[in-house]
Amino acid sequence: MILVITLLSGLGNPAITNTLREVTATLQSVFQPSELSNYVNLPKNEKEKQLMELMCIVAGIRLFNRDCQRGGKEIDDLPSILQDSVKKTYDNILELLEKLMTKVYEFTDIIERIISSMVIDENDDICYSSMQKLILPKNIKEDNYKWAIEILTASRQQEIYIRKLLSDVEHSGNIIKNLIERLQQRLMKLHETMRYRTAIPTTQVYPQFIDLADIWMGLQDEVIILSNINNFLWEIHNLNIKNVNVYDQEIFKDIIIKNVNVLTDAERLELSMGETITDCGDCTIYYPNNTKDFDKIDLEFLGFCAWMFVMGKGALIPANPNNGVAKWRGRYYAFSSAAAARLFGKEPDKCVAEALNFIRDHIEYVYLFQMYEDIETMKNKELTEDESELKTCQDQTVQTDTHILPPQKDDTNYIWNVWELRRRALSLANVRQRATRSTQTHLSNFRSGAYVQATPPRDKEVQTKRDNYTNTKKLLTYIFGLRGRRDNNQHVLSFLEEELEHLENSA
Repeated sequence: MILVITLLSGLGNPAITNTLREVTATLQSVFQPSELSNYVNLPKNEKEKQLMELMCIVAGIRLFNRDCQRGGKEIDDLPSILQDSVKKTYDNILELLEKLMTKVYEFTDIIERIISSMVIDENDDICYSSMQKLILPKNIKEDNYKWAIEILTASRQQEIYIRKLLSDVEHSGNIIKNLIERLQQRLMKLHETMRYRTAIPTTQVYPQFIDLADIWMGLQDEVIILSNINNFLWEIHNLNIKNVNVYDQEIFKDIIIKNVNVLTDAERLELSMGETITDCGDCTIYYPNNTKDFDKIDLEFLGFCAWMFVMGKGALIPANPNNGVAKWRGRYYAFSSAAAARLFGKEPDKCVAEALNFIRDHIEYVYLFQMYEDIETMKNKELTEDESELKTCQDQTVQTDTHILPPQKDDTNYIWNVWELRRRALSLANVRQRATRSTQTHLSNFRSGAYVQATPPRDKEVQTKRDNYTNTKKLLTYIFGLRGRRDNNQHVLSFLEEELEHLENSA
């Protein structure tokens, strides 16, 4: 039970002796060993409920002791860790977003200039013929333009995800701030409750300990959330390196315009302010000054210009809804300029149909614009319109030629049956994997005699050993100082027998 409570609370490592000793002492203060037999006999649901309650009480007591500096050294300082982590994560997201938006602004400006050069005359049919076929200026290659569109689309997708992460980090930071304030208030109330008192009813302190543990577990949840946000941010960073920053400047040299001031989205909206949309065909136009809840209008194509998207074959050019929003068949569309709204209003159904056809052929826009239902409705509508022309049953006769070429009389191996030809082909394929081997046995009819020439044995002498001898030297050992000495300087002397004889001859 002690290990389970320690692991569930997440306050320290149960493998550390001090942590385990602290949890044991805290648990014994609220749960006596004599109550263990009653706990074992409880049903499973009651056991889990009581275990979670004990875990919260023990965790609350340990957190209170940590605030009083009487224990809890192994407990991490989550408030300070989370505050630093939120700040660093927020800065990392802003840094990545800033680099990405520099690329987005550059390609948005390039594509907008190319599309603007396509539209020559609003009354000319070239504007509407470009819906079916992309008409580019002569100095721009179609492959390079399509690649620029793909890079812009991928960048805008990553922008949406990064801004969502930024919003999640801000939301997590607000939650952490509220939890820290609640934590401080709860600790102050506990100090006031337990000040100058030796005995306190459990009904007064146990609910406060449980609430304290609940606040701390909320901080632990925010740690996991921030970890997931950082992991997702790392994946987006790698994806940005692989997909967005892979283009070659030499490839886009025909569409990149040098020495041109690249506008941001905010600057582009500021320049287009005042171009109020007054003409959009049969579409109903809504303005922000006379429309209630104008900010809550759900714009199609995520607020990008509908006409630019159709004209540029997937170009994502930001629109300015402050100049007016056009409503057509229950959908709201925004435009980057009054001219774009006027061109859209001439044939809105055709523009919307072309946009849906393009989105259906490019799956990345379906996920970007969240247009699953629109594509499914379009598919069902086409099936319904063609249902009258579909034939489920029809009588049909077919005559096949048995022998296209007459068999030749000289060809004895001619076979008309296809299955027989297949059988022979399989047989030949099977034979190719076989090998032929021959073996001569005792009863073979074609055995042949084998002749072997042998030589008679001859005598030969070999010496395998020889006699030899050796004489070892004899070692003589004496103990010096056993007689005639009063000190303890006795020691052992060792001589070879030959050396002793040499000494005797010298004497």
